[in-house]
Amino acid sequence: MIDFLEKKEFFELKLKTDKQVNDLLYYTQQKLAELWKSRPIWSLPDGLSSIPSKISRGNNHSGYPFQVFDFPSSFFQTDIFTFRVIVWYGRHFSCNLIASGIFLRYVEDRLLALANKNTRLLLDDNPWSNSLLETHNLLIDKESITQATTFIKKNQSIRLFRLFSMNQINSIHRLTLECFNDWFSADLA
Repeated sequence: MIDFLEKKEFFELKLKTDKQVNDLLYYTQQKLAELWKSRPIWSLPDGLSSIPSKISRGNNHSGYPFQVFDFPSSFFQTDIFTFRVIVWYGRHFSCNLIASGIFLRYVEDRLLALANKNTRLLLDDNPWSNSLLETHNLLIDKESITQATTFIKKNQSIRLFRLFSMNQINSIHRLTLECFNDWFSADLA
């Protein structure tokens, strides 16, 4: 342990990686804001913040560092709608739609439009959990709409997501914009 703690290289590499991921996420957020402003109409609920939020980070999400942003979003008591991008070091990164309260109906109404868009529903009562993404999910397609609708009606909050491997991290901005467009384009309404 002492040998590890005395070596600066690990900590310097972690700092360098944190900055690179942070830069990627700020660039992605900037491009997302530009995309949102580029069209007059999106299929998004009213009242979402159009101002990008800060990038949050931590060092212990189930033992691994992470960085995350929520944009666009609305957090109001039990009514939550957020497009969340998470980079979970050593695991994966993902684009997510977390919804609760009044926003659940929005998601339910869009399920058919989301079919066959490489979108998955987390089958867990806790939409903030990342540990079950890879194993407890339902691919949204025309055959699974009834099962997805039933799950949404039984739960107070849900999470839709797209999962990506870390070897795609340099394309995070493109993948995020594609996901946002696929999920919220007014053409799908």
